[in-house]
Amino acid sequence: MRKQIVRSVLGVVLGYVVTAILVVGGFATIGAVAPDAFPAGASERASTAVLVTVLALGVFQATIGGYVTGVIAKRAPLLHATALAGLVLVFGAWSYFTPNDAATSHQPTWYNVGLVIVGVLGTLAGGEVRSAQLHHRMKHEEGEPHEHKPEQHGFQASP
Repeated sequence: MRKQIVRSVLGVVLGYVVTAILVVGGFATIGAVAPDAFPAGASERASTAVLVTVLALGVFQATIGGYVTGVIAKRAPLLHATALAGLVLVFGAWSYFTPNDAATSHQPTWYNVGLVIVGVLGTLAGGEVRSAQLHHRMKHEEGEPHEHKPEQHGFQASP
């Protein structure tokens, strides 16, 4: 029981850390590819294209974080990803309402809200991917025959 609790907490914490590392890496990559993407002045806004790119990367980054959470927790991956999504929501709201947060205070509201939405939904998606993966594995291990039906994947059998 104690080991499960440790894995649960570790899964959520490391999922958050992985997401944070990917976010920092994403910003570094954007900055390397487009050095003028992020204005030097704290009162200046990044372009809409840059902000949309950050949000798009955020989906991927959060999904990986949610997936990692589920892998480390080993059980109930969607439940653990939901816990991580809750943290993302709390930290996002805290960041948004903190008066002197230079990272978000000069960006448009749609972007700040989008960061939280992308973080929460991406994290849940990662947990769902891991959950589906475990479900598929359990069905396979239980000996259920895996019948490949091309129409399940959008293909029709030839006549």
